[in-house]
Amino acid sequence: MNCSSESTGHSGGSGPTIEVPMNTFLLSHELLIMGLALGLLLVDLWIAPAARRKLGYVAAIGVGLVLLYSLFIFKVPAGDQAYAFWQNVFVDGLALFFKWFFLLSALIVLLISVEFADCIETGSAEFYALILFALAGMLFASSANDFALLFVSLELITVTFTCSPVSKGPTPFTRSWRQIT
Repeated sequence: MNCSSESTGHSGGSGPTIEVPMNTFLLSHELLIMGLALGLLLVDLWIAPAARRKLGYVAAIGVGLVLLYSLFIFKVPAGDQAYAFWQNVFVDGLALFFKWFFLLSALIVLLISVEFADCIETGSAEFYALILFALAGMLFASSANDFALLFVSLELITVTFTCSPVSKGPTPFTRSWRQIT
């Protein structure tokens, strides 16, 4: 698949032609991870409590599939770069490297956290979804070409960390997380 951004020009009156690239293919990593997180939350509504531990494995398999997709299907030619969304998203070799790094790190975190799923009484699916939303923020940050997108991605990362059970404040996970430590 080619990542070159197609642009359609439109003229706004007598002014110059404005290029509007809308290449959503460049955001495929982020969209897949956010879809996986929302899918985990929806599946959690209908499965038995005993099967909720397996949601961590489902999340890890999903992240692993996105990593394989990124390694073998998603290609940016060497030395080339691609832009999307009015040049707010920028994908080149360095951005892809950091996407691979974040995906691999999240895969390891998910596999390690599955062992502690039994210690969390309620909200294990939300725990995995928070990890995935933080991963989506990291993926957005790796391809941010604008301070507004960088700020929004950092906010997505920090909001998920303040809701996570690692924080010492009152969260839905605090009671069950303190039983682990």
